[in-house]
Amino acid sequence: LQGASDTISKFKPIISFEFTPGKPLPAEEWLKEKGYTCHCYQANGFNPDNFFNNKDNYFQPPNVASFNVLCIPLDKNISVIQEKP
Repeated sequence: LQGASDTISKFKPIISFEFTPGKPLPAEEWLKEKGYTCHCYQANGFNPDNFFNNKDNYFQPPNVASFNVLCIPLDKNISVIQEKP
């Protein structure tokens, strides 16, 4: 992200990235200093209510998920609604 610092400052894009739980998130702190608000969320690998109504879960382990951060510039005035699991 630091290599794109000028572009991020100029265009203020919405940024999403994956992270490993339990490890520090220097990118999140850096983005907060640039005027972003960051929201962590979990994306499950399989959704039984998927578009094709496919009930076969091929992900191993079956409960695999990715952990992500969504960062939004404060001046974009976008609200994030977090659903409870």
